[in-house]
Amino acid sequence: YTSFGELCDTHCMEQDEYYCHPGSGNSLQPCRRLQCGPGQIRCRRPPANEPPRGPKDPRTFFLARGGESCDDACGAAGTVCENDLVQEAALSPAHCKDILEHLGKSVHLGGLYEDDNSGCTYYPDEPGWYQLFKRDGQALCSERNADLNRQRVCACQSLREERHFDDLVNL
Repeated sequence: YTSFGELCDTHCMEQDEYYCHPGSGNSLQPCRRLQCGPGQIRCRRPPANEPPRGPKDPRTFFLARGGESCDDACGAAGTVCENDLVQEAALSPAHCKDILEHLGKSVHLGGLYEDDNSGCTYYPDEPGWYQLFKRDGQALCSERNADLNRQRVCACQSLREERHFDDLVNL
């Protein structure tokens, strides 16, 4: 289902008809026109048979509280920040958006920002923002974003796994 050349996840369609259209509304973004006419229903694009994009395992990511670093969030749970996964979440704005959607967040606006190195973040203000912060090219587990409403995407590993890895390195 495309609208003005953009592939959309949902469209409107007449009941018992196979023709879908993007819908109507005030949005200038073709896929954000979410109003269907009388007697129409919202239809969803069937899933593609392509391998899923996104993180190795989206369930390993979580949102820290606003103003909290990933080191703080993981430490509070008795674990340590998984730097490789924090870096993976910060690969691109599109990747960040995918992870947030896997976490159940509705995100519509976002992009790349250079304020700090907090990586992939979620800002809950309407309509939901995915924001990737990379000032020096890398997301850091220790970074805290100044906005107390903005939540970082974090991942942790247990202290036991960390110690085991350190033991192997020291052999």
